[in-house]
Amino acid sequence: ATTVRAAAELALRMGKIEEALVNAKRSEDEFSRLNEPQGLASAYRLMGDVLVVDGQVSKAIGSLQAGLQISADAADHINECSAHQALGAAQLWLSNLEHSDAHFVSCIALSTLSNQIEQLGHATAGRGRVAIVIGR
Repeated sequence: ATTVRAAAELALRMGKIEEALVNAKRSEDEFSRLNEPQGLASAYRLMGDVLVVDGQVSKAIGSLQAGLQISADAADHINECSAHQALGAAQLWLSNLEHSDAHFVSCIALSTLSNQIEQLGHATAGRGRVAIVIGR
């Protein structure tokens, strides 16, 4: 399952969106079959990333929310924060500024709890992008 996820990530980086979509779906299926929540949450987040690049932002939000829920249920603050970051970016893309900001705020809180400085920086930058769009 990890190999399939890596293949999807590589295809995405190379701009091979169809291949990335196929492998991201296979990754979801494999982690689900293995009953591995952390891997499944990561696979959902990857599918969300691929769907955003493919222009299917609304559909991506559903996948990202599924990954967020799994991470929250497992109290996996690091992956939960990553999901909030991705959702914040997707909501910003759709101009849902309040939702976007709320996801970045959630990630800031989680990254502070888990002492993840890099995630804190990304979430803070996300809030800054929202503020620029709002005009604050």
